[in-house]
Amino acid sequence: MGGTLDRAAQDGVPHPGSDRAQSGLCTLDSRLLPDGSCARLMSTAAPILVVTKRLPPAGLAKLIGEPFPDMVKFVVDVELRIIAVGGQLHADAEAILLERGSPQASLWGGNYHPGLGEVECIEYESLINIRPAVGNLGLDVQDPAIREKIRDVVFALIGRGEPLP
Repeated sequence: MGGTLDRAAQDGVPHPGSDRAQSGLCTLDSRLLPDGSCARLMSTAAPILVVTKRLPPAGLAKLIGEPFPDMVKFVVDVELRIIAVGGQLHADAEAILLERGSPQASLWGGNYHPGLGEVECIEYESLINIRPAVGNLGLDVQDPAIREKIRDVVFALIGRGEPLP
């Protein structure tokens, strides 16, 4: 992916919840890609895509190896059902979603491993998940209902653990 793609355009589209955002258009600091997903490039070394519609397997494949060889980090907004995929730190993806209007309480991080199947493809582990005030005392998402919401969004927008092309 490198630095050849300009994915940090300030094109002034509305925040989540607006009519245009609900129709799948990108918001604020992202750009609508030809496949209908949104993208923002945080750095040339580790791009982060904000996905509002299903990310094609070829698009996901481009994120693998940047910087991790067999997985991508993600942060899900379980209420708005959007996901930021890629980057080196969950905190970077979290910051993008916060800037776009996602409430902190709706954001949960994890890792996605393509090719491991539905049961093993999601790790519900991230530093951003440590939330003593809501009873999540460790890196892992402990509430089964929140895990289910994360899984639903990941399966709908990224994949179900199928191998990449």
